[in-house]
Amino acid sequence: MYTPRLGAPPIKVTHCIKADQYKDTQSFADDAQKRNGKCKISDVKHEGDKVSWSYACESGPSGSSEYAFSGTSYEGTNTASVPGSAKHGAMKMTQHIKGKRLGDC
Repeated sequence: MYTPRLGAPPIKVTHCIKADQYKDTQSFADDAQKRNGKCKISDVKHEGDKVSWSYACESGPSGSSEYAFSGTSYEGTNTASVPGSAKHGAMKMTQHIKGKRLGDC
């Protein structure tokens, strides 16, 4: 289990996002949330170069995501609320993401 610290260095991850996934906003949203477990995607919107959606996962977390695309790069923000337990309280998180095209999948 990864426990992020305030001021921790950025984490670099590589994901394959195909051109047709960006054009099909539901596919893009589904793929992004698929990596995070069994989540239901709703309120998918595509306006210009932005895509956004809300999600609720079987394991408890819920939140929203918004991404803006520009040429061969994108930037986004994910917000999540994670329910707590008797031992640990609920948690709210905000994650900022930047990505760029590295080449074909």
